[in-house]
Amino acid sequence: MGKERDKLLWQLGKKPNTMTNEEALKEYTKRRIEENNPPPRMKKILEELKEEYDL
Repeated sequence: MGKERDKLLWQLGKKPNTMTNEEALKEYTKRRIEENNPPPRMKKILEELKEEYDL
């Protein structure tokens, strides 16, 4: 499936993404944090830490 997708992207003049799933997840999470919009699980942990340390 991946090779077919990449071939189609090249035909459309687009470059296939070379990131692995782990790299893509890290980049997505990093961007959400930079936008002050962390993923729900991370947001919950941050709220618990705020309560615990009175921040």
